[in-house]
Amino acid sequence: AFGLESTREISWIGTGSMCLMHVYSIRRRVRALSHWGRLRTWLHVHIFLGLQGAMLVTFHSLHLQTFANISGITLALTLVVVCSGMFGRYLFSFIPKGISGERLTARDVEEEIARQAARSPTIAVPRVGGDALSGTALSCWARLPRSSRESS
Repeated sequence: AFGLESTREISWIGTGSMCLMHVYSIRRRVRALSHWGRLRTWLHVHIFLGLQGAMLVTFHSLHLQTFANISGITLALTLVVVCSGMFGRYLFSFIPKGISGERLTARDVEEEIARQAARSPTIAVPRVGGDALSGTALSCWARLPRSSRESS
């Protein structure tokens, strides 16, 4: 049977997993650690440890009757962080990739658009300049008269 001691062990394993997953952030930011393996592998380990940790901590917290105490609030915040990470990974999948599978930089994408526009005159090339918002919906909204913006 699963007793108090078992759920306590599960919570420590989950907490350790969630703490260990932050090594990815250190690996990503410290250039001296670049020889510690591919960043893509580290990302997969980070995702696995985060999901495992959240699952174990959630399993540990199944006995909670209310979220009105510190345990419930901590569990809710943990689940918010996990969901935001999953959403971030979903958005990450939309970053354009080249033929080799490497992520393209903004400059690479702009160069590709310019090459395609040179081949076909019907392709509209977005204006890229000093304005970071040029060609975006936000820049169009910013150019509206103030009275129009207040109604939206």
